[in-house]
Amino acid sequence: MVNPKMILKKILVLGIIFWAAYPLYAGLTITPSRAEVSLKNGESANATYNVRNDYVTPVDIEITTKDWFILPENKDKGINVTKWLSVSSKTFHLNPGENRDLNYKVEVSSSAQGSMVGMISFLTSSGVNQGISLVISVPVFVTVLGTEKKDWDIENLKISLNGRKLQVSCDVKNTGNIHLRPAGFIEVMSGKRKVLNFNFMESRPIYPGSSRTVLANSSSEIGAGNYGFIVHMSCAGQEKIVEKNVKIKKTGEITVK
Repeated sequence: MVNPKMILKKILVLGIIFWAAYPLYAGLTITPSRAEVSLKNGESANATYNVRNDYVTPVDIEITTKDWFILPENKDKGINVTKWLSVSSKTFHLNPGENRDLNYKVEVSSSAQGSMVGMISFLTSSGVNQGISLVISVPVFVTVLGTEKKDWDIENLKISLNGRKLQVSCDVKNTGNIHLRPAGFIEVMSGKRKVLNFNFMESRPIYPGSSRTVLANSSSEIGAGNYGFIVHMSCAGQEKIVEKNVKIKKTGEITVK
């Protein structure tokens, strides 16, 4: 008769051997994780991404660029990634543990506006599983200084409870022409006394013409009572404040005015 415990032991041993055969963090490492460039019309800038081979075998890398977001005003003028982003090399060969800089250049035409967003992609076959192609893409965000329209709004503010901890969400709507990275925090007041202060979580960029929900979760519990909520949100150097009166009942029901 087969002993179930012996079967389980063999499975665990085989699992350990399987994972030990592969580097836990094998792959390509690209630094930094993103680039933010601000230039005026007619200006250019050079910068660098560093590529490191953390595989146990040599790799050949194909490097390409592509559009990620094109503002309609720039699209109408034929301003795509091939017009403003160029890289110093199309291929790399890296031995295990070797790293190399990829130089790239951003050139802003005299007619570009708002934001331009492109990706630099690194395509390689896996250093462990040959035949499997992997792509890592890193973004290049460009703001064209002097052409920015910083228009945005806070919408759909929602306040709820998870247990006795607060959850706050709102939509940030981007009606301007540059990408936004919202950041903010919430103050909860009981009369003139501040009882809670917690931050919105970091959000992905919000592109012109779109909106995104941002979230904030308190780490402390809150009891029943009447509170004043002050929501601070900042985008592109501008801050907006929304104030609400909130009643929290013992049942957990919330009324927002």
